[in-house]
Amino acid sequence: MRFLRFWKSLSWFIFILLITFLPVSGSKKIRLFVHADKVIHLLLFFVFSLLLISDARRFFQTPSTEKNVALVVIITGLMTALFTELVQYFLIVARSGSIADFLADISGIIIGIGVYKMIFGKSK
Repeated sequence: MRFLRFWKSLSWFIFILLITFLPVSGSKKIRLFVHADKVIHLLLFFVFSLLLISDARRFFQTPSTEKNVALVVIITGLMTALFTELVQYFLIVARSGSIADFLADISGIIIGIGVYKMIFGKSK
């Protein structure tokens, strides 16, 4: 049951799936500003990367923790972003996956890793 150490990031992963897979009809879309959906994608994956870093740091307690954590966050984030966009593009009729959304997801991951390193990187 070691995967339960990732409960925070697993919970957020499920939230991402719900947000990205639930169909939204055209009349129920909320228009905040142009490209608001890209900001939402970025924020979803920014939070996901921070939670994943937090969980993975507790899971990997070795001298090479930083490399392991970064690799887990990057691979998991990229696979999650790719999975959600492909499912939206091919399987969900009322949703559409896009490269721009995928790039916003990746940006959120990169920014999350960067922010975490800026805040906690030097506190060893």
